[in-house]
Amino acid sequence: MQNQCAQHLLDGKSSPIAFDTFVNQFQLVSGYKNNINLTRAVSRLKSVFVTHYQDLSAVDDYTANKLEPHLYKVFNTFYHPSYANNTGLRVTTNDFDTDMELQLQIGSVLYPEYPIKSASEAFYQLRKCLGLHNTGYHSIDIKPQNYAWLKYIVGIDLERTLGAGYTGINTRAGDLLSVKTTVNNGSATALTSAHLPSRMYVTMHCDMIMHIRDTGVEVME
Repeated sequence: MQNQCAQHLLDGKSSPIAFDTFVNQFQLVSGYKNNINLTRAVSRLKSVFVTHYQDLSAVDDYTANKLEPHLYKVFNTFYHPSYANNTGLRVTTNDFDTDMELQLQIGSVLYPEYPIKSASEAFYQLRKCLGLHNTGYHSIDIKPQNYAWLKYIVGIDLERTLGAGYTGINTRAGDLLSVKTTVNNGSATALTSAHLPSRMYVTMHCDMIMHIRDTGVEVME
């Protein structure tokens, strides 16, 4: 009876439902330079968020800084190499020496055109990606001091019209999508593998459409 009602209501047509979704990818990284390829392709890629992780027990002196190891998990610790400057293992006097460069490449096109080279620029790109860069009333609940330590989230917007639906980039044409990162490692540093990120998490934010028909459901990504 329910199937007959559904067929009668749809009458051979479809009911489209637009929705956003997130695709996550995790990759082990090492060294000062990394180039991670993303294997998932979508029709409308709106934005890409990148975070890093490192086990703080290898970087910080928990006893001296009175930290609670059980509070720092993969899902709430977004590591930046500058964090090493503010621990008992202080390795440099300038945050610039441990800044991280980041750039996204789709085919032969780079986003942004010039790589992100500082935490302040990365924070602006994150605000832009969230549509908050032109407002003085709304912001992100991350303190500037914490952002370049353990809340380092990079957001890159790929919409042709900022904030407009279905204006994202099509990555299903066979173009390779990769994330490139570089830690500056200035002359004053003594960074070891323990101070560098050990994992990279990439979250792709994209538009999708679900068609509900009397014969079934189809998801277009």
